[in-house]
Amino acid sequence: MSFQSPPPPSPGKRPVQPGNSPLHQKRTRRTDDANYPRSPSQEADRTRAALEQEESSEEEQDVAAARQLIQRPLFQQASAPLSSGSQSCPRPRPTTAASAPPPTATTPSRPHPNAGAATAALPPAIAPPLAPAPPIASTSSTADQPIVFRLVPPYDELVTCNGLETCGLAYSKQLHCLICISCAIVVPTKQGAITDHIRKLHSTYLNFKWDIVKVILQSIDPLVDNYPDIDYTGTTPHPFVQGLSMQHNAYGCSHCRIVSTSEKYLPKHHFKQKHLDEHARKAVKVLNNVTYQQISTQRQYPGFRIERPAPKYIIRQQQAEMGDAEQQQQPQEKEQSAFDLGVATLLAEAEKFDETTARTTGPIDARRLTPLLNRTQWLSILEDRDVGKLNQQSGIGARNTRLGSLTSHLYKYFDHSVGLLSKSEMLLLQKINSSDPEHDGINNKPLERHHQHKTTLKSYVLPINHFLCWLMFKPADNNWDGYFKYSTSTELTAAVDNLRTLINSTGDIPQTQFDAAVHKVFLNVWHRKWPIVRDDPWNDPTASFLACHALKDSGNFLTATDLTPILARIMRAMQFFTLRHVHSLSNANRNLDQVSHFNTVATYVQAKAGTTYSFLHSLMQYASAISQHSQAMPRIFWIDHKLYTAMMYSGQAITLDQLRQIPHRIQDAAAKLWSELQFGMDLRVDYPQFLSDNLVEMQPGYCFLDDTRNDTFAAKKWHLFNELMKHPIASKQFVLPNGATHAIAVRKWLQTLA
Repeated sequence: MSFQSPPPPSPGKRPVQPGNSPLHQKRTRRTDDANYPRSPSQEADRTRAALEQEESSEEEQDVAAARQLIQRPLFQQASAPLSSGSQSCPRPRPTTAASAPPPTATTPSRPHPNAGAATAALPPAIAPPLAPAPPIASTSSTADQPIVFRLVPPYDELVTCNGLETCGLAYSKQLHCLICISCAIVVPTKQGAITDHIRKLHSTYLNFKWDIVKVILQSIDPLVDNYPDIDYTGTTPHPFVQGLSMQHNAYGCSHCRIVSTSEKYLPKHHFKQKHLDEHARKAVKVLNNVTYQQISTQRQYPGFRIERPAPKYIIRQQQAEMGDAEQQQQPQEKEQSAFDLGVATLLAEAEKFDETTARTTGPIDARRLTPLLNRTQWLSILEDRDVGKLNQQSGIGARNTRLGSLTSHLYKYFDHSVGLLSKSEMLLLQKINSSDPEHDGINNKPLERHHQHKTTLKSYVLPINHFLCWLMFKPADNNWDGYFKYSTSTELTAAVDNLRTLINSTGDIPQTQFDAAVHKVFLNVWHRKWPIVRDDPWNDPTASFLACHALKDSGNFLTATDLTPILARIMRAMQFFTLRHVHSLSNANRNLDQVSHFNTVATYVQAKAGTTYSFLHSLMQYASAISQHSQAMPRIFWIDHKLYTAMMYSGQAITLDQLRQIPHRIQDAAAKLWSELQFGMDLRVDYPQFLSDNLVEMQPGYCFLDDTRNDTFAAKKWHLFNELMKHPIASKQFVLPNGATHAIAVRKWLQTLA
């Protein structure tokens, strides 16, 4: 045998010897050079690789020991450890050193410490057929203790044992899978999945032994290898899965159990799942505020809608989120618990808050107030007053008997005052209706009655009702805490006491006696000046009442738009009271005319005179200016900016098609009503194409039907009446058997016709 020498190296190149390649030198330098600097992650990888290599060398010994114990006939069935409650599985006794046979080639020379604990729950029914192995001695401290499967409180479908607790896992009887107790998600039963989950999220469980967990998993039946299958079909929610975390505020599908945190995803899901067929197109809708669970955070496993769990499960999740034990909480978690406790305290105090007992307080920054509140200073007047008591004082809210008894008498008082218009001089009415004669001159329009006198007078009397109730109010035990005690005079106090006594008296009150009492109250409150003093700048009772009356039950005040009608009613009442007072002065002294008597009291119904009317007139001008020049929010908001076929009117969605249906519905209702009035008869009057009508005719009662040129209608004037009397049903309804007219039926028919 001959050896050939290697070919000579090429010029300029170094011969490559075994172990002398650049790649080999690089690997050797990076792995064996102790002085080469490494990052912390590289050091961790080296340590982990060394541990895996050491564990792999012991795995064959552990499996052999586990197989040896599986052959013992002391194990129970697989379902026994998973039954409800806590059951134990007897474990084989460890053999002594004397009875143990000598180790063989297939038997490890040293037993694994946890071999007995790992294989105790494995039944022989599912054990693989292995060759019998001699028993080994166990040096584990828990070798004599049986494996106990116990419930995870407060659940009754979630169990765990000592071996599973070493990696924080539990078995779910509902899904037949493993659930991480702390993460509340499903963990596949594969070695890589469990190892990766523990290494990434639970570094405290890195010392667990996979061979122990593997043997325990082999003893559990049934057990899915991967993620369990969730039934997403059905419109009813899925039963609550114990051990999985609950999530809220999601959007759900009404035709299946799939949920999503994005509302935009569900329409795509509907088309994908073919929910939008012809029959279900209108039925499919998006469910809001859905409670759901999820087996994994991966996208291919969406959440599913669940039933509302029992309260104990909700409390358990809240405790898990906040921390079960205070000593295990981190400083940040303790701060979060204190924050949650503070929020809960505020919510409890908010539930005890009663808006009706809220007190009005003056604001710190006047720039936050409306111009009207800055002008009137109502917050300063009503500071530290009770809202409910102020409304009770003016008769707002609970309608008491005082307000009801005043209504009829006060209405008659002002109705009689309005009746004096026909007995008054024209110049007197013009002067009373001239609020600012120095600036505008005498108004040519006299004081007049309203067109709808009876209806309008009831609304105009209502603020005066509240004003008299406010004046006559007297709290129990004379305790004015929370109420408003207005300024008064000796004459006003006597007049109010007289009116209070008259109202509270039993029996009917004569109208003349009431008129005299209330007239005296108006005289002492409106026909006098209330000068502003330093201690009481709001000593005018009418101005003080206006502040209390403008306060709502909710604690806010009327706006300028809502205030002007009240001011107009009070000012008009003062004008008619002055008219009545002038007539009383004229009746007492007929030597002077009505205008001369009015000149003595004219300042009390004129502006810029330092009177109550002057204050109300100035406030009216200011509130009217605010109402006219302030831009209000629109009532109509178009929601269709392309074709303008849909709008929002006062928050209600309205389409133009709905507006077009209004005249059609009115016409249908009129046709139906007219058919009922004719008792089913089809009565018609044929008329020519053009009718004679004089548009400039001013004669009262003129109608084109009465025009002599339209002779068609003149001949048919009693056509409807004659046909009704010929009708067998209508004639019996309007005429009684004795020949008399049924007045009630005729009146009802005419009312329907009108």
